[in-house]
Amino acid sequence: MTPTTLLVGLGSFHGDDRAGWEVVERLASRGGILNCTCKLLRSPGELLDVLEGVERLVICDACAPDGAAGSVHCWHWPADTLLCQRASGSHNLSLVDALRLAKELARLPASVTVWGVEGADFTPGSELSPAVRDGVEKAVEQIATWLARPAKSAVEPYR
Repeated sequence: MTPTTLLVGLGSFHGDDRAGWEVVERLASRGGILNCTCKLLRSPGELLDVLEGVERLVICDACAPDGAAGSVHCWHWPADTLLCQRASGSHNLSLVDALRLAKELARLPASVTVWGVEGADFTPGSELSPAVRDGVEKAVEQIATWLARPAKSAVEPYR
């Protein structure tokens, strides 16, 4: 039996912070071939309201700059080096804090994978930067391939 999979895009309308939404919107446009439910959220704290019945959580978000804009990263939770840790601005609770709280509340799914696209410009009103737009396309292809793998191997991040 295929686990119930929730694909979540975190983001806002502020430039490269839209990367998580863009990834999920593009994956959702592929229809039912990915066999998952897709949601767009504005803050990690909203995750706590959508986890009921979810066995496999896949989160897509913009990452804080740590290298080249548009670089794609993948972490399997718990992860020591998760870069999607903005706790200010449009996010009132960091992703790491939201996942820790979900665990404490016994709502955390058995499998949690976080995909990040490194951003560069988070200025309100700005567009997705060209490098991040390229990173979104790369992430979409990697995640689609990863989601198509059998659920047993999907616990491990795509390499």
